[in-house]
Amino acid sequence: MGRKFYVDYDEFPKEDFVHCSVCKTQIGLVDEFINDMENGRTAIFNKVFNVQVDAEKYHRQENGKIVADTYCVKCGMLLGMKLIVVPYSHWTVNFRQGRFLIRANKLVFWNNERLFDGEDEQDEGANEHDHNQGGGSNEQNNDHNGGVNEHDNDQG
Repeated sequence: MGRKFYVDYDEFPKEDFVHCSVCKTQIGLVDEFINDMENGRTAIFNKVFNVQVDAEKYHRQENGKIVADTYCVKCGMLLGMKLIVVPYSHWTVNFRQGRFLIRANKLVFWNNERLFDGEDEQDEGANEHDHNQGGGSNEQNNDHNGGVNEHDNDQG
């Protein structure tokens, strides 16, 4: 994926940045925000920094465009994607090569406010996995005759 490095811009006021929602790393300048789409769920940026873009061998085609996943360099969270190749027939005001489509729920302002207020709260965490679920779902219960499988009701 390339070399990771971190850049901290002290010459700008803290209000000028958007940050990773997990580790608060500066991801981009508010001035580089172009537009939003999908009812404020995706933010389009002209430029971002402190991100790592997948190497060419991991690029993939999506809706006629070639994209690369983009991660925070500090915590490694998947933020969104970079538009690598956008055929001229797919160009719009917002979709151009080199731009970044970042999931808005992955970004916050310096004071921890969300990038967009209209975002659906229930969508956050929909793709997160609880790695503690598998432990007791098939354990034998010797207190019940016959070794019935226990069910962990805390999984949901």
